[in-house]
Amino acid sequence: RWYSAWLVMCRFYSLWDALQELKEECLQTNSLRSSDARAFVNAMNEIDKEKLFRVISFLKPLVEGIDYCQGDSTLHIDVCSMLDAISSFYEEHRSMIVLLV
Repeated sequence: RWYSAWLVMCRFYSLWDALQELKEECLQTNSLRSSDARAFVNAMNEIDKEKLFRVISFLKPLVEGIDYCQGDSTLHIDVCSMLDAISSFYEEHRSMIVLLV
């Protein structure tokens, strides 16, 4: 599926608390001697949970629309109305784009 990256972001977001706990454990148990542990801690420090949530939320209408259009029962005429709805959503939430960057 083309939107597997979006699904991975959703799963990552759902595991946020567990990943934060793992990061803390790496810091407390002196696991940072391992380059993998250091890389993990550094990567987690770079990720902003709120921005991740905004990206997931912002892309959701696009993901749902494309998923709908890939269905066997979708007619070609449905695609135009779906694209209009998505375009309207993004026009209404244009200021959100600034927050994502």
